Amino acid sequence: MARRPIQPYEQPAVEPEIIPPDHHGAAWDSRNAPPGGFFGVRYGERVYTARVSPFGLGLFAALAVLLVIAVVVLLISALVVWIPILALLVFGGVIANWLRRHFHARV
Repeated sequence: MARRPIQPYEQPAVEPEIIPPDHHGAAWDSRNAPPGGFFGVRYGERVYTARVSPFGLGLFAALAVLLVIAVVVLLISALVVWIPILALLVFGGVIANWLRRHFHARV
């Protein structure tokens, strides 16, 4: 395996822009990135996760099913509340129509 000869240090063509930590440049405002960048103390933490066991997966599925059942029961109960209200409105309309015909015929 042939080795390359060590090259002497070359100057870069363009000098890098150095922005002090307490000074926010135009490229790093609050809309683009956090003040410390994405590699600061806040973002450099390690995240540990665990594998989900079959029991945990089944527990999660049961929780999801219970949540769906609760939503369906709430929707059905909301519809059931309106049944007597609609019945009262229809009954009131029928009575109002009968009274209007009854008193209109006498006049």
